Amino acid sequence: CSSDLRTGKTGPARKLTVDNRKTCERISWQGDLARCEWMLGWLDAAENKWRSAHSHLDAAEATFTRGHMIQELALVHLTRSACHLGERHLDGALAACDRALDLAAPRNYRLIHADALVLRARIALARGDATTARNDAESALQIAEPCEYAWAERDACETLAQAWTS
Repeated sequence: CSSDLRTGKTGPARKLTVDNRKTCERISWQGDLARCEWMLGWLDAAENKWRSAHSHLDAAEATFTRGHMIQELALVHLTRSACHLGERHLDGALAACDRALDLAAPRNYRLIHADALVLRARIALARGDATTARNDAESALQIAEPCEYAWAERDACETLAQAWTS
C-alpha cells in the first residue's frame, strides 16, 4: 500500500484497505481495524481530503491509545502532521510532528524518526526557517542511509536541496 501512495496510485491501496477493514470489522480485530483507519486517513491526506483524513486518524488514534500501540500512534501523529502541513496549519503540523518524534526517537523507531525529521524540515521551510530545515533534513539522512530507507533518503535530499536554495 505505501508504495502505491508514494507513486500516487491511491485507488488500488484504497480498495485493498477498504476490503481489509470490512474483514477486520466482521471478526472484531480492533488493532487491525485501527490500522485500516490510519491507512484510509493517509490515503485521504494524499488526496487532500483533510476532513475525512482527520476523521479516520481520530478513530485510529483512539484505538492505538487505548491499546498502547506506540509505533502505530507515532504513525498517526506523523500523518496528522502531514495533513496540517497540507492545510497550512503550521503550528498544528509542528505539534503533531513533535508528538511523533517524542514517541519514535527514544524507542529507536528509525524509519518513523527519519520521516518525522523530514516532515519537520518541510514545516521549517514553510515557516521560512532554512537553517532548521537543513539541520533536520541532514539528521534524517543520517538515520535513513544506514537503514537503507530509500524513501526517506530521497525526501531528505529533496528537502535539503530546497532548503539550500531558499
